[in-house]
Amino acid sequence: MQCTQQSFESCLNKSVTATNLDNLKQKACDKLDIDGNVRVVLEADGTEVDDDDYFSFVEANSTLMLLKDGESWKPEARGQDVTDFMVTDGVESDGVGTGALLKVQSLADTLRSDISRIITFSSEEMQAIIDTPRQHLAGLLNDPNMAKAVQETCQEHLDNREQTKEAMDLLQLYHKAKQHKLQHNNDNSAAKKPKLDTS
Repeated sequence: MQCTQQSFESCLNKSVTATNLDNLKQKACDKLDIDGNVRVVLEADGTEVDDDDYFSFVEANSTLMLLKDGESWKPEARGQDVTDFMVTDGVESDGVGTGALLKVQSLADTLRSDISRIITFSSEEMQAIIDTPRQHLAGLLNDPNMAKAVQETCQEHLDNREQTKEAMDLLQLYHKAKQHKLQHNNDNSAAKKPKLDTS
């Protein structure tokens, strides 16, 4: 896995090849001259990458941060005295923004506490889950299989909602056409009705 570290103080980019999380920490600290323990988190939402299983699910081009002792993740941390790095494998970024990822994290927390709540999600919320890289969603849910099932369920619900909407639109068109036809027939009947001569 190819990684790029950037120090915000020096704006220096460096690349290393890491085979696992410990290997990444060691090489990153050596390259950037960082002493002491560090934690690795996703810059987008602060999710900690604390084991090799989750490290293997990190999405291509995700931005990660190295936090020293006493440092904590904040949405506005970019530009402060922290170190971040891009995890890449030659694939372009998916373009999912920080706001969307934070929203998905909240939805994932809801699903972890009660999976049945998925049916209460709005179409927008379901689409946000579908658009989230599966590796990232797997990390939020702590279960790759659950992430796959959740995205498939959201897609199925959206498809069903779209089909229902299309069916309702057709019914409304049919109803309007029928009403228009009845009105047209009534108008014709009124026009053809013989008038009484009252003279």
